[in-house]
Amino acid sequence: MHRIVCASVGLLLAGLAPLASVGAPLTTNVPPKIGSPVTLVQDRDQPGHGWWEREDRGDDARQRYWQLRRNNLTRYNQLQAEIYQLQQQRAQIDARINADIAEQHRMLGY
Repeated sequence: MHRIVCASVGLLLAGLAPLASVGAPLTTNVPPKIGSPVTLVQDRDQPGHGWWEREDRGDDARQRYWQLRRNNLTRYNQLQAEIYQLQQQRAQIDARINADIAEQHRMLGY
């Protein structure tokens, strides 16, 4: 009986792992060692940096995220997936606009 319960819990956790990763930040940052001359600079507007990072609420928001009830967690992850998709579309549109402007510049000899 104990084996069945352990196996069931393991399968449940394995099934929830993909859902949990959707709402988590897409990048991880490793701070430099103490005394290291390296300075980390982040572009907070790049895709993959969510509002947690932009508003400097990473730790608090991460804790609150893991305390969400299942239905709110599911909805949060759906919203995050939609935001990511829209950011990808925005990046594609920006790239097309920049390419068109570059072509206009070439046509006018600039």
